[in-house]
Amino acid sequence: MRTKVISVVAAVAVMAIGVTVSNASFRSEASMQVKLAKPGAPAKVHIVIDNSDSVNVPVHISSVVTTSKVAKFNGKAIPQCTTKIPTNADGDNTAAALNPACPSGSKVGTGTFVANTGVPGQPIPFNDVGVINGTLNLYNYKTQGGEQAAMLLEIMSDTPVPDAHQYARMGVSNSGVITSVLPNTADLPEKVSNLLRVNPPTDMSYRTTSMAHVDLTIKSPTPKKGKKPFFTLKNTKNLDFSIVLNRD
Repeated sequence: MRTKVISVVAAVAVMAIGVTVSNASFRSEASMQVKLAKPGAPAKVHIVIDNSDSVNVPVHISSVVTTSKVAKFNGKAIPQCTTKIPTNADGDNTAAALNPACPSGSKVGTGTFVANTGVPGQPIPFNDVGVINGTLNLYNYKTQGGEQAAMLLEIMSDTPVPDAHQYARMGVSNSGVITSVLPNTADLPEKVSNLLRVNPPTDMSYRTTSMAHVDLTIKSPTPKKGKKPFFTLKNTKNLDFSIVLNRD
């Protein structure tokens, strides 16, 4: 199921807000604000996405797709993180921090998140790990074919396992499409996912892990002289940002 929560056409580098509401308790909302001195200069974008329900566990968002033809990324502007992303399939997803760590000069964003775990449509189990809070870091990451840039999202939380790390790659295509694939419970490190069973030992299936709130700021570092910035807008007259949430 695809839900387009924001479509922006504005004359100033400040985004409008789009809202979709499905019932009295559920809210799906996104807002975006971009700041820059002039077209072509390093830019800063603040993104807030809500997929929250005050009563029930929301449906899992499998991916967030952002499109814009005026936004420009340059993955060669600053150092890139090249460390392999841990996965369960490779047996190296241990919840530990990346080793080696991403270069400090590759960091391009920070933020916070809230996630709900449980059965979609059923009450949020507030008495255990039904609500997980954490922090986010974003790094410039090595690109693949057909990309102008890529980013690595570092997801960190102390619940249900202290200092647990999960990583997700965000590709930026040459046509300006940013695809962010969000992990579900089965993608998490085993030491985390094993604590997110529906009703052990009777029901050992995984709960759904649903993004409820994300507050993320991407800031383009000042590039070296003669280089284009990591992130900018080519103009501020034809802003065309669109955010689509793809739900399971």
